[in-house]
Amino acid sequence: MMKNPIIALLLGLFLNVFSLIYFDFRLFLWSLSFFILTGSMYVLFSPYRMDLFMILMSNLFFACFNYYIAELWNFMQMDESYTSPWMNLFHSFKKWFLRFIIMILLIFLIVGVIKNSNSIVEMSLKISAIVILAPTALFIIEYFISIFVSMICTALKLPSAE
Repeated sequence: MMKNPIIALLLGLFLNVFSLIYFDFRLFLWSLSFFILTGSMYVLFSPYRMDLFMILMSNLFFACFNYYIAELWNFMQMDESYTSPWMNLFHSFKKWFLRFIIMILLIFLIVGVIKNSNSIVEMSLKISAIVILAPTALFIIEYFISIFVSMICTALKLPSAE
């Protein structure tokens, strides 16, 4: 069944992760579990607490992401070879949501470094370290999450990404 991207955008803007029910219940369950895992990691390990801001930004993320996946969903529905488009969309979701959260945290980290640095040299060294190490850390985190999700899919005999 074809999905309307504008309806998906509005649902994402107001319902956050629950808007994924519009596409597929399995996509919603997997994304909700990843959303809860990411949120708990944020609460446990983030040095900056901006809960309301993160909720508003995740609503904005879901609005844009739902528009994007509505177009992908419609395209995948036209092709008969996709037996489980929800799993492809989940892999896309976990990649983009993780990058989104890390970029917001990096922006706040850089602002904190600029605000609390004593000299230009110290500030430039800290920002250089953040800019150099952040993509590597993101790559490692994405890789381990992909391995973990693949292990769960294999254990539950679910389809992996096509």
